[in-house]
Amino acid sequence: MKPKILASLILAILALANPVDARQIIRMAIADLNYRDAFEAVAKEYMELHPDVDVRIQIISVGGYATWIRTALAGGMQTAPDIYNFNFGSGFYESGKAINLQPYLDSENPYTGKRWRDSFNPQYLRMLAEGSDYPQIPLNYIEIGIFYNQEIFDKLGLEVPQTWEEFMDACQVIKDAGIIPIAMPGDKEGYWGGVVGWVVRLFTDAWFYDVVPEIMARPGDFIFEPDVDADFEVDFEDPFNDLLVNLSPERRIQAILDGRLAFDGPRMRELYTYLRDFSNYWQRGFHGADPMGVYNLFLSQRAAMMFNASQAVLVLERDIGRLRPDEQFEWGAFHPPPVTSSEIVRTRFRGVGAPLPVFGIIRKSREQNDRAADFLMFLTSPEMGRLILDVCTEVEEPIIGPFAMVDVPLDEEMDAKFRPFLGHGREKLEIRGLEDEQESVWRWSTLAQDYMADRMTLDQFLESYQRLMVQAIPRVIKRFDLDMDPTTRDNNGTLLGELTDLLDQVASGAVVTPDRDALWGFLEEQLIAQARRIVRHESGPFDYTLQETVPIVVVESNARFEEAVNSAERIARENNRQFLVVVQLGGRSAPLRYKVMNYRPSFDEVIAGLSGDRYSREELRRIFR
Repeated sequence: MKPKILASLILAILALANPVDARQIIRMAIADLNYRDAFEAVAKEYMELHPDVDVRIQIISVGGYATWIRTALAGGMQTAPDIYNFNFGSGFYESGKAINLQPYLDSENPYTGKRWRDSFNPQYLRMLAEGSDYPQIPLNYIEIGIFYNQEIFDKLGLEVPQTWEEFMDACQVIKDAGIIPIAMPGDKEGYWGGVVGWVVRLFTDAWFYDVVPEIMARPGDFIFEPDVDADFEVDFEDPFNDLLVNLSPERRIQAILDGRLAFDGPRMRELYTYLRDFSNYWQRGFHGADPMGVYNLFLSQRAAMMFNASQAVLVLERDIGRLRPDEQFEWGAFHPPPVTSSEIVRTRFRGVGAPLPVFGIIRKSREQNDRAADFLMFLTSPEMGRLILDVCTEVEEPIIGPFAMVDVPLDEEMDAKFRPFLGHGREKLEIRGLEDEQESVWRWSTLAQDYMADRMTLDQFLESYQRLMVQAIPRVIKRFDLDMDPTTRDNNGTLLGELTDLLDQVASGAVVTPDRDALWGFLEEQLIAQARRIVRHESGPFDYTLQETVPIVVVESNARFEEAVNSAERIARENNRQFLVVVQLGGRSAPLRYKVMNYRPSFDEVIAGLSGDRYSREELRRIFR
C-alpha cells in the first residue's frame, strides 16, 4: 500500500476512534451554588432542543468569583465564559468587555412568542438599565424584611407594628420578657454586603428621599429623557415615584463638592442616632455574630425577630419542618414600618432589594453572542422558571426571592410567603459608599462598626464618613470614565468596541464594502441591530455620527488618510467633540484601515479641575493625596 494512502487510512481510523465534537459550546459561569442543579436541568432541556449545542454550567465560589472572572478575561476569549454574573464584573460593560442586551430584549423570544423584555417585570428590568442600555437581565428579586415568631407575638399580646415607634415599643416589651427582640449579624460582612448594610440603606433612603432632584438629569444632559425627567416631582406617597428618573453621577459628585449632599450634616446625624437607638434591641455581642448564628437564634426561638432577605423564606420553611413537633412554630414577615417622629423623614421605608442573580454576556463573535442570548431567553421563559423552582425544591435549595419573570406560577402558600417582600418601591440614592463603589462601601463598614460599638463618637464618625466619601471621588470618576460634564456621554468603551468590531470585520475581509454606500449600509444595519443610532450627513465635516457622540469621516485613498485625520481632528476639536474615527476605504491593493482618536480629558485633567462651594482645588488635592 502506498504511504500516502496508508497515512490517510490511519487518520480516518483515528477520527472514528476519537470523533471530534463539533457541537457549539455555551459556557455559563455563576456564583449561585443553590441554582447548580436547576441550571443543569435547564441546560439539559436546552440541549435536547438543540443537539448541536453543549451548555456547560460552571460554579465559582462567591468569595473568589470577582478575581476568577477577571483572570478568565485576561486569558482571552477562549478562557472567558459566555454568560457571567454581571454584579461581579464591575466595569466590564463600561470598558466594552460585555455587550448591550437591548437588541435581544426588543426581539422575539422564540420560546415564548413575544418580545423578550415582555418576559420580565418592567420595574425589575428598568432597575438594571444603564442609561438607555441594558447590559444585564434578572432571574429573581431579592428584598429584605423582618421575620417574626407568631407564637411569641401572641404570647406577649403583640401585633405587627404599623409605625417605627410601635415597632420600638414592641421591641421593649419583648426585651422586658427576657427574649432577644431582634437578631442581627454584625460582622464585617453584615455591614458590607449583609443585613446591617441593607438596614442602613433603608434608613438613608428615607432620610434622603427628597434629595433626588438635586442630582437628577437636567435639560441638556446627555442622559436626560424628557418623558421621564422633565416633569418629575417628588411624591412622598408613591414608593415607585422616582424609579425611572435618571440620576447623574457627575451631578452627585458636584453636589458633594458644593456641600449640598453632606455626610456629616443634620440628616446623617439624626439617621445614625435612630440607628444606634435601634441597636439597643439587637442581641448582646452582635458585632461577633455571623448570619448563620443569627439565623439559629431565631430558629431556636431565642430571638423573636430577625432581619433577613427573601432567600430565607424557603430555607426557614425547610428547617422548621425538620424540628421536633414541640419545637416548631408559626412565623410571618413584615416590611419595616415608617418613622413618624422625625421632622426630616416624610416617607415610608422603601425596598432596598434588587434583581438577583443577574446575567450578562461577554463580548465575543456575533454568532457566539447570539447563541448565549438564545440560551438566556430559554432560561428566563416561564416554563424554565417553574423547572428551576421545582428542582430547587426537590434538592432543598432556596431560590433567592420572587421571580423577576412574569407568568411563573407559584402555589398559593409560596406566593403568600413572598408577598411581604413586594410592592415597596426601591431606594434611589443607595447611600453608603459613593455610587456603590466597593472600596468606599468597605471603608464605611469599618467606620460604622466602630461607631456602633462605641469606639468612636457620632461626631468622629460623621467627620470620617464625609472625608472617605470625598476620597472616593477619583475612583468613581475613573471607574465610570466621567469627564464631569453632564452634557457628554460617559462609559464609551462599549460604544467604541461595537464600532471597531464592525470595522475590524471589514478590514479582515470578512465583509466587503467597496464604497461609501456599501460601508454605510453595513454599519447602519449592524448598529441599528445593536440598538445604536447612526446618522448620515449629506454635508458638513463628518460623514456619520454614532449615538450623537462619535463622528466618523470616510476617505477613499491612502494619500488622503493623514490629511483627513489632521483636518477632521481640527474640526472635531473646534466643535468640542470628544471622539473621532477616520476610515479609509479599502481596495484591491490596500485593505480598509481606521484610526480612533480620543479627545476626552484625561483622568488627571478631570481630577485637577474639580472644585466646589465647599471644597477648593487646593483642599481636594490634599484630601486625594
